[in-house]
Amino acid sequence: MDLIPSPDSLGLPAPVWLLLLLHDVTQTIHFLFMNFVLGGSWFLLWLHFGRKVDWKEQLYQRCLSVLPVALSMAITFGIGPLLFVQVLYGQFFYTANIIMGHFWLGLLLILVIAFYLIYVLKAKSGSDDRFSSPILRLTLHLAIALSFTFIALLHTANAVLVLTPEIWEEAYTGSLWGTLLSRSEFLIPRYLHNVVGAIGIGGLWIVWIGNYRGSLNASDQARSGAVMSLVATFIQMILGFWYLAALPTDLVKSLMRFDSTLGWHFASSILVAMPFTVCLFALTVIPCHRLLRWITSGLGALLVFAMVVFSEKLREVLLENYFTLAEWKVDTQWGPILIFLGLFVFGLVVLAWIAWALWKGFGQPGDPSEEISS
Repeated sequence: MDLIPSPDSLGLPAPVWLLLLLHDVTQTIHFLFMNFVLGGSWFLLWLHFGRKVDWKEQLYQRCLSVLPVALSMAITFGIGPLLFVQVLYGQFFYTANIIMGHFWLGLLLILVIAFYLIYVLKAKSGSDDRFSSPILRLTLHLAIALSFTFIALLHTANAVLVLTPEIWEEAYTGSLWGTLLSRSEFLIPRYLHNVVGAIGIGGLWIVWIGNYRGSLNASDQARSGAVMSLVATFIQMILGFWYLAALPTDLVKSLMRFDSTLGWHFASSILVAMPFTVCLFALTVIPCHRLLRWITSGLGALLVFAMVVFSEKLREVLLENYFTLAEWKVDTQWGPILIFLGLFVFGLVVLAWIAWALWKGFGQPGDPSEEISS
């Protein structure tokens, strides 16, 4: 039985290369914010145990203030890649959603609950913290971190289902998770690679937050993020080899020979990862060095983009026995495309201005953590 729907007969409203580029760019921006949400939620749990130290308490308050803003941005910029993947691979994406059923719908509920729990954690009444109990705050932190970690699992499971139409019938009629775990060898390594990678990029956010003006022991604050990122990066390298080993043997051999476009995308990721790791190590030694901070962050963003491009190309290769992007009929509609591009660029400019204004504190004196919260 063929469970793969036919492509939309209306075709694509823009060239495939443009839609792929927009998907990869918006996905990268989404990941940069979402990585802090996931990695930062676990970092806050660690900071919770050291709040009696002044600089940890300050870093805790600042990270807690940034977290809901980053989550809002992650949700906003997550709409773009979601729309583009629906356009390019709708027949696979929608089927995967249906197979996941209430798990996919439950993702929204978990996201809303986690969002409100963050504000519950921040809730104060005058100078009295309504949630001053260490056990209660620990429970809230665990609930938030586990919620985002479970959301990452649902997204990974959906991505794996998109790539494996051959297990759809078994996953739908039988046990979803049992089928995924028994029939897909790369579900677990891909999931762990995503989670640990989020902690790695999240550490770079901590470096910047720790260097914000008025920091107590800025070097200690920033170094904690750099160390977190470096350790996660080394672990992610190990998980990356596991992920590769779980892919089809022919595909892995092609990657190692660099005789395909996918192989060159893989090589570009490695070439970016090497200087990124070196800069991270240097950042653990001199965490307040401004130029090094910019270079490391730029390489980190470039690495995320390279991995997004590689992942997208991997999807194209794994699905080529079922569908290729070349099969799409293209009926370009430049009007809506140009409107989207204009609004997208305008949104990025506004976001950059907001980030700059927050970093400068609007030129007003006072407690930086209070300025971020406001």
